[in-house]
Amino acid sequence: IILGICLSSSPAFGDELDSRLSTIGNEQIRVHTRTMINAGIPDDEAIKMTRLMIQNNYKDQNILRAQKILMDTVEEGLPDKPVMNKAYEGIAKNVQEDRVVEAMEKTRARYSVAYSYARSIAQNPDRANDIGKTIAEGLTAGIHNKDVHQIMERLQNSTRQMTKTSTEAFAEEIFLSLRDMAR
Repeated sequence: IILGICLSSSPAFGDELDSRLSTIGNEQIRVHTRTMINAGIPDDEAIKMTRLMIQNNYKDQNILRAQKILMDTVEEGLPDKPVMNKAYEGIAKNVQEDRVVEAMEKTRARYSVAYSYARSIAQNPDRANDIGKTIAEGLTAGIHNKDVHQIMERLQNSTRQMTKTSTEAFAEEIFLSLRDMAR
């Protein structure tokens, strides 16, 4: 009985998603939107962003680039919200579409660098996410990548005698302070 319920509910979900996607752009955009959803981006958000871009007359190539940036973000294990919010911000402000896509890529790259640093210092995934978010916010506020690199080197040198938990807490406090100073 349970197997029957599971099997009958899957096509119903697929049909619902198909009907929602059918109102979006051309076939290539629909396929790419489905790929975004399959990559782990929430279906409501993927459809909403794509619809907004279509409504604002974005070229297909820019819509596809924006979707690819989001898929790369998720594939790298980075949060998709900041990148998606950058798209929404640009659309709301009527920024030129090429610049919106470029800003999305810069945001993704900033988070990629930040999370790379955070993962090198924190073993705990939750702590690494917190530190990564803090570093990314600091980079957004104006901290330079070279400054973060220097701090990471100093952290690694000064925390050799500390436990992992102490090192993670110390790193988080340093980057919180640095972010606040930059703001």
